[in-house]
Amino acid sequence: MAAAPTPAPTILPAVAAAAPHMIALRRDLHAHPELAFEETATAARVVDELAAHPAVSIESGVAGTGVVARITLGSGAGCHIALRADMDALPVREASDAPYASQIDGVSHACGHDGHVAILVTVASILAAAADGSVPELAGLDGTVTCIFQPAEEAGGGASCMIEAEAAGTVTHGLIADVDSIYGLHLWNYQALGTVGVASGPVMANSDKFDIAVVGSGGHGATPHSAVDAVVVAGSLITALQTVVARSVDPLASAVLSLGFVRGGYAHNVIADRVELGGTVRALDDSVRDTVAARIRSVCNGVASTFGATIDCTYTHGYPATVNAPEPTKLVAAAAKDVVGSAGVTDPYRTLCGEDFAYFTPVV
Repeated sequence: MAAAPTPAPTILPAVAAAAPHMIALRRDLHAHPELAFEETATAARVVDELAAHPAVSIESGVAGTGVVARITLGSGAGCHIALRADMDALPVREASDAPYASQIDGVSHACGHDGHVAILVTVASILAAAADGSVPELAGLDGTVTCIFQPAEEAGGGASCMIEAEAAGTVTHGLIADVDSIYGLHLWNYQALGTVGVASGPVMANSDKFDIAVVGSGGHGATPHSAVDAVVVAGSLITALQTVVARSVDPLASAVLSLGFVRGGYAHNVIADRVELGGTVRALDDSVRDTVAARIRSVCNGVASTFGATIDCTYTHGYPATVNAPEPTKLVAAAAKDVVGSAGVTDPYRTLCGEDFAYFTPVV
């Protein structure tokens, strides 16, 4: 009679046991949010949580407030993966009566990074216990896991700062130079509870911005013929910009051009000599991104020429699009099916929101 197959290692019983502490940790982090590159207390809490495990090699202060924790399982000869969680909060006031609501006025974890940190601390703690032989269900695992607690996803590109720190030789135990693959997650309210969204290819967009200054010549509201009205020029420009995506981008591609602010004028009877406006551009494909940027500049030049005004446009590239590689995506989908079943693994809600995890994937 053939021997029964050895069951695959599973982390689920350990996760179930750790769930109450994970929830408490997430709520504590939620109550004490910190902005980009100010995550000192969050980083200290991560270190305190993981320092209890001798199997974890911890390095803090990476790119300011980042923490890198490395765990070797078995001989370490197997694959080396990295898991990443972002730590920063947003400058947004939380309107909530929850007992764990933000205690910092004007700052809140409105994007779920408190959950990301709590999840990765829990996973790292379980893997560290497994390395010590304390988790029988994970016996036999062999390889290395690097846990990256990253600052400043919301602003400042903390991912690229950590990569630059490694390139400069300031990360003692390494970050991603010897990693085979890297994985991140994002809590996502647009999906049903208990589902996992994963797909290869572009899943989150670049996040560029543009700033435009329209300069005319001021005058009295009663004598518009002697002025170049920056408000009228800006109005025409705003309308023209709406054609950039509608008439310059393939309808089957994805792109967004959104204006976020317009500022100009100061009196009812004075023709403004300057108007400032700005916005964001999002796309999943670099060629579309370049097309939109070029068309914005072209439209600005055309409108300026039409009205005899000067229009200065500054286009700033932000995070690139996040693109998932096929093989790691298949592994995540297979693992997710073991947890939530096939029906719970969905083609994700692709979004034109940005994510600086995009800096990690091209260099791994």
